[in-house]
Amino acid sequence: MKIIPVLLVFLFLGCNTFEPAGERIHVNLNAHQLPVGTVEAVFDSFSRTGTRAGELQVSYFPDNNVICLEFRHEFTTFFQFWTEANRHAFVNALEQYKLDFEQRNLSRSDNRTRRIYGSVNGYVIWRTTRVSGQAFSYPVIDLGYRFKNNAPYFSITMRQALNESDYTKDLMESNSIINVYFTRALADDLAALFDEGFLRSLRVERPGASRRDGEVAGEEY
Repeated sequence: MKIIPVLLVFLFLGCNTFEPAGERIHVNLNAHQLPVGTVEAVFDSFSRTGTRAGELQVSYFPDNNVICLEFRHEFTTFFQFWTEANRHAFVNALEQYKLDFEQRNLSRSDNRTRRIYGSVNGYVIWRTTRVSGQAFSYPVIDLGYRFKNNAPYFSITMRQALNESDYTKDLMESNSIINVYFTRALADDLAALFDEGFLRSLRVERPGASRRDGEVAGEEY
């Protein structure tokens, strides 16, 4: 009889397929924001067998001290928010990745490497059109790397999490699992926009943003 409560605990944990929410922030998309640049990135192709080039529109919400990465994925617009602590985690993970790259310590085991540099508690808003209802969730975001088309990429992987909007959760149960890949140069571009000194300067003056066009090629390894 003493075994039954233990079994119930394991059954409950086995049914819980979503990560628990961590740090709770909330950002209004209509709040004061500063567009700071565009960063190229690489996404899984629609067939998921290859990759496609994409862009991250980067904005800074000074009142919340968060960076927003806006991107389109499978006909949906996502707004992925990065707190100061999460930005620091990204930069530290990138530095370790570049060291592992230079020392040729990269493994091709995707299951292990996609979160080899840790995870952060994220916040994401998504919608299909500007007039459609918004959904939001608090997914775990993994920091690591993946090999795509035999080339290594630094990666951020947004896991699945329950939609917590009372207005749209019946229509959209959860956010999609999304992988975003970067060459070292592209990841450095994003890390530069995560820099705290740069962000503090935006409260006084907004520097011009640059934009690059064209396909994103992988790196030789």
